[in-house]
Amino acid sequence: MSMQALIWSQCRSQFTQRDLHRLGNYSPHSPLRVIALVDYDAFYAQCETVRLNLDPAQPLAVQQWNAIIALNYAARGFGFSRGASVEDVKRLCPNIVLQHVATWREGESSWAYRSDAADPAMMKRDKAALDPYRIQSRKSLQIILNHLLPAPLQRIEKASVHSILLSQYPQLAVDKDHDHGQDGLFPLPLPPQDTILTWDADHLVDFPADTHHPHQFDWDDITLNIGAQIIRELRKELLGRLHFTCSAGIAHNKSLAKLGAGCKKPNRQTVIRARAVPFFLSTYKMTSIRGLAGMLGAKAKKAFGSSSITDLLTIPQGRMLAALGGRNGLNLFRLIRGIDQGEVENVCSRPPDEVTPAWPCLSIGLGIHELVKERNLGPEVCIKASRWQHQADADTPSTATADGYLCPICAETIAPANVLEHLDWLWHPSCKISLDGKCPFLADRLHK
Repeated sequence: MSMQALIWSQCRSQFTQRDLHRLGNYSPHSPLRVIALVDYDAFYAQCETVRLNLDPAQPLAVQQWNAIIALNYAARGFGFSRGASVEDVKRLCPNIVLQHVATWREGESSWAYRSDAADPAMMKRDKAALDPYRIQSRKSLQIILNHLLPAPLQRIEKASVHSILLSQYPQLAVDKDHDHGQDGLFPLPLPPQDTILTWDADHLVDFPADTHHPHQFDWDDITLNIGAQIIRELRKELLGRLHFTCSAGIAHNKSLAKLGAGCKKPNRQTVIRARAVPFFLSTYKMTSIRGLAGMLGAKAKKAFGSSSITDLLTIPQGRMLAALGGRNGLNLFRLIRGIDQGEVENVCSRPPDEVTPAWPCLSIGLGIHELVKERNLGPEVCIKASRWQHQADADTPSTATADGYLCPICAETIAPANVLEHLDWLWHPSCKISLDGKCPFLADRLHK
């Protein structure tokens, strides 16, 4: 290559007019789009800290029956985690505030915080009500909807009760009427290199040591910088109005954004630029990536003898396809390289109150009722579950939501189609039940 050609190549962007055109058309295939995942820090514990007007430095844990389902960051480092018994928590952290979740009580018309919720006699009659947290989640979602531009400039997807996915398409100069035929493949010029990109307190993932021109930036860095500013202001508004801190991951796809959101908790946001992706992923195991934590990840580890991304990068694509099948092998090959063209589904374009409920009552009581009817487990279980069905029918107006069933032990909202897989039910011909420990709360209720 001549010196003139080398100089010319160093002045051109890796992106083309076609990439810019895709950005202007809000395409998930645009390498310039920005995906952010905003994740509340210890959400249930924060809700209780704010409700009780406590100092965030006060250790607090959320209690359900005799176990802990959430704890704030001030309570971490004392030698216990989620699932610990109340007795152990009190012993390890004597000054901790233990707040029991609200409960529904048979015969009463609404949920409430009760001083006797952990009483063994009441535990047999009550069921957990996580409605206070869903209410706060809906409030925060409304703030986000009002803060951001409407679709298609930004799309918002509720990833869980405590996290929101956003896709952003910062509009750079683009001629939408231009015919992007052969000219569409022509490289763009680099953005002015004297432009100052302000990242403030963001955690900016480092580039690999061998990156060429580490101080030179391109248009994808510009769009990420715009997205980071938007998310930074959004987090400030959520803190000011609801007093909730949250962390965020900002990248060019959903998988990386999710990893970034958990990278520097609490109350920080992580930006993963495209050139930093190999270095960033090298610090993770395959099972940390969205979509690879379940059966596919287990199958891949068995086939290739490792869950290290660094090790798996040495496996040829053909071998992955042969071992895992075409679709799964290709997904694994792409995801460990940071390639994910999954689209943010704009399911939150309407205010939450207008969303049509898909399931009338998100309670494990109703889940038991529906499942025991389907599996014909016997009159005793069905009678006990039916009492909660009558309560669920009465509760419908205040508890309706479209998320799915709420597991009371892991505090995750489970889509209706995934309930059995989540609980890991193993059904036997005699209708005896055996569970593999994924949901001991429900196992205990059913065996009783």
